Amino acid sequence: MTDAQPRRRHGALRDEVLGILLHADEPLTARRLTDALAGPGGPGSPGGPSGPGPALTTVLTVLDRLHRAGEVTKARAETGELVFEIAPQPPDAVAHDMLAALLRSGDRTGALLSFAGNLNAEDRAVLRHLVYRDGAGRGGPSEDTGGSS
Repeated sequence: MTDAQPRRRHGALRDEVLGILLHADEPLTARRLTDALAGPGGPGSPGGPSGPGPALTTVLTVLDRLHRAGEVTKARAETGELVFEIAPQPPDAVAHDMLAALLRSGDRTGALLSFAGNLNAEDRAVLRHLVYRDGAGRGGPSEDTGGSS
């Protein structure tokens, strides 16, 4: 038997790439993504629990698929390199994804608390305004808990 590293679960690399792009302060090249996926030590480092990071060509394939799916954008930087970033999504698509995630949760209250706790002050104020402007908000039945608004 060989000491081959275990394979990532299906979709794990895609999710890791999206996570890195989501938290990046600027568009990233495929090389920078590959280095980030290799772990704190950079290229050739042991990487995460599954060993060394993926090859540059593998990351480029993932980025190409994400671009074709409309999940990332690519552009030429001033250096001539291709850079990638998360593609903006229409509000209805984001709302659908948020509701789908909530419906999959085993603890909806906990999921909502975690979501609200991760919002910045401006987003919390917008959410508060939207919830209270029409009483219980719009788009669903009122779930009055007996308190007054």
